[in-house]
Amino acid sequence: MSIEEFVSTSQLSEFVSQSQEIVEQYPQMNEDNTKSKLLRDFLELLGWDIAFDAELEYKVPIGNSYNRVDYSLSLDGGSPVLFVEAKGYDTKLTESHRDQIHSYLRQTDVNWGLLTNGEEYEVCRRENVADGVKIRTVANIALNELPDRAHYVGLVSKDALRSGDAEELAEQIFELRKAERTLRNEKEELADEIVNVLVESVGDAISQQATTEAKEMIDRLVNELEERTEETSADSFWSEVKQATGIKRTDDSVRLVDDNQAVTDYVNFVQFLFENDHISRSDLPIESGRIRYDLNTKPEHKDGSEMTNSKEVVEGAYLETHQNTADKKRKIVELGRQFGTD
Repeated sequence: MSIEEFVSTSQLSEFVSQSQEIVEQYPQMNEDNTKSKLLRDFLELLGWDIAFDAELEYKVPIGNSYNRVDYSLSLDGGSPVLFVEAKGYDTKLTESHRDQIHSYLRQTDVNWGLLTNGEEYEVCRRENVADGVKIRTVANIALNELPDRAHYVGLVSKDALRSGDAEELAEQIFELRKAERTLRNEKEELADEIVNVLVESVGDAISQQATTEAKEMIDRLVNELEERTEETSADSFWSEVKQATGIKRTDDSVRLVDDNQAVTDYVNFVQFLFENDHISRSDLPIESGRIRYDLNTKPEHKDGSEMTNSKEVVEGAYLETHQNTADKKRKIVELGRQFGTD
């Protein structure tokens, strides 16, 4: 199965060329013009018949009221399977826009969303998880990248959603991304395991060379997986953090939900890392200086002293939370850099 079956790279190339000509002539297109001059052709390229498959300004209940999503796309007159939220080419996509499309997916049973201003195309997917609903970013694609990333574009094509292949391929993408994170974060341990197997078979003489080769092999695997999934890891990670916890990454720090309750945000962030497999108990302890731990399997430090104001974030994982708000923000950035991004 290949998602390229559902969208033509050559057609995408033609669409990009046509769009660039339009943009050159109308660089300040508002939302209505962007939809009519760019997005209608894009959706029809993916197999959608706007006249029959789309309901425009579809009502989505939000609380006691409702909002309207630009396009609600259905298969053969059935329930919606894809929401498309459009912005003007003259408008840069923001977190507020992402929150908008994500809220539409959360409030319905629609699993796929596309947010676009004609220059950026963000594909997202709704998942039911143990504690509710999670929205995950599948891809963020610039206009000129569409032909090279046809396998992502095809996920929201009519045929891929009809056949169910979009769901299966999305799962493969997320599994590959998880594998890439595991290889990156557990490189030393995995290399040691490989070397131990070889040494048991042929002896200690090959230990040093085997260690070098094992690490280089893991590095190659990481690079290959990065190329296959094409994940923008930092953007995707912090976008998921914001969706799950409300914590927002800034240029050099993070913005908490409530500085007065920084301990709650800190705990929620670390729980997010565990729940989304960015970190596991095998990664513990995590050091903080010469004698202290930030995270440990017991509520104590290297010297046996008790953690100050420890919290059991998940079973068997204890987080020290005595730091002031500024230090908690710094710890969140450090943990995010170590376990969530490059």
